[in-house]
Amino acid sequence: MTDRPKRSWFAKFADAFLGMRLAFLGQSSFRVHFVAAGLVVLFGLLLNSFDIVRWCILILCIGIVIGGETLNTSIEALAKAVTAEHNLHVKHSLDIASGAVLVLSVTAAVVGLILFGEAIMNYGRF
Repeated sequence: MTDRPKRSWFAKFADAFLGMRLAFLGQSSFRVHFVAAGLVVLFGLLLNSFDIVRWCILILCIGIVIGGETLNTSIEALAKAVTAEHNLHVKHSLDIASGAVLVLSVTAAVVGLILFGEAIMNYGRF
């Protein structure tokens, strides 16, 4: 094992932001999730009926989906680096990672429907 030079926190955060940029620019599904997240936040602001707990739940759901999509994107990039040929194990790994994002996204959507459904039904009531 070789000794690597110690990296600064600044360098580590710079790499993390570069990773987010690469994911955003390289994956259309990543951009779709970001746009959806922005629309959800905008809709929540327009309704103006969420308390701090509901906002925390909403932001947590967004973070979980974006985080899952980021992990999926990193697995896709690693798979491309490992082999350019068709490999059933790599395909299954990619399918499983995509399935994980699907589970996270559907769960977040259900939570969003519950949060927004109640807010919409109570909209205009005093």
